[in-house]
Amino acid sequence: SGEIKEIIFDPRFKWSFWELKSFARGIAMMFCWPGVSGLTSARDARKHLTRVLLERAPVLESCSHGEVSITVANLNRLRTEILTTGDSASAILASCAFPCLVSPQEVDGELCWDGGLANSSPFLHYADDDRVDTIITHHIHHPSVADRWKQPDFRPRISDTLARGHLLITAEIHRLHLQVMEKSGKRMLPVTTTTDRPGLISGRAAQQRCYDLGWESGETFATGYLAPKRS
Repeated sequence: SGEIKEIIFDPRFKWSFWELKSFARGIAMMFCWPGVSGLTSARDARKHLTRVLLERAPVLESCSHGEVSITVANLNRLRTEILTTGDSASAILASCAFPCLVSPQEVDGELCWDGGLANSSPFLHYADDDRVDTIITHHIHHPSVADRWKQPDFRPRISDTLARGHLLITAEIHRLHLQVMEKSGKRMLPVTTTTDRPGLISGRAAQQRCYDLGWESGETFATGYLAPKRS
């Protein structure tokens, strides 16, 4: 975990997503300019990740500590896909390519966005896997966003309604997936991290806080889960 933290906290990783052309790309998106579908192309991020992962895990199947599965939304095939093989940098970038902020990323010649677009908790592929009996899912809860909709005088913006609509769709899909897993006999254990939503431009302190809260919720869950059960 220390090495992963070192990679994601590296300023070079963060700044590799920023491009001088982002302002111009934003204007081009307003006019639906062909070939411009995100504020950043993530080309520099791809170069950085490729360099970082070259001697660690250049392809997903070379990961030695457990099986790595990354979900992407394949825009060409109109479906979500679970990637377990192939170029690591391409899969990682596609999985964090948030619509409109990051351009769709190419994976094996096809354009992909963040898998959370349609499958926020990708565990359905374990339904028929006899090796797996318990699945732990991690959820991030933003109370400030949720509470906003409970206020009688709240006046939503277009971005609020679009985000709420997406949340509704993913919540419904998640509920249906849970029903499938329960019928297959799997035990589902949710872990929730509660935190305010960091801003688009946030410093290291906000990054550290999000990391610490995630670590704390996981540690709290593990302590309770692994503790001896009283008879």
